[in-house]
Amino acid sequence: MNELVKIVLNSVDQLFGKNYVQLITYLLIALIGIWLYKEFRTQLLNSENYKREKYSEVLIILLELEYALNRFLINELEFTQLEESLKAAYPYLSL
Repeated sequence: MNELVKIVLNSVDQLFGKNYVQLITYLLIALIGIWLYKEFRTQLLNSENYKREKYSEVLIILLELEYALNRFLINELEFTQLEESLKAAYPYLSL
């Protein structure tokens, strides 16, 4: 472990020498790059989760509508109850 630290420190010393401003600049750029990567990844995952939840909600509403239609066709459901299911599913129905 001690030798690994020496190798890393020697490599850094060879690359930057005594120019600490350049070293700090490269470190800041690397940290900003890592931070931006994490932020973009988080945004992408949040977007995917939102889409998945929205699709799930729409699927549940449409399945409830299908169930209500089947019950209406066999005369187990009144039209007013079917109308409620239609109103809930209307924004998701395509023409």
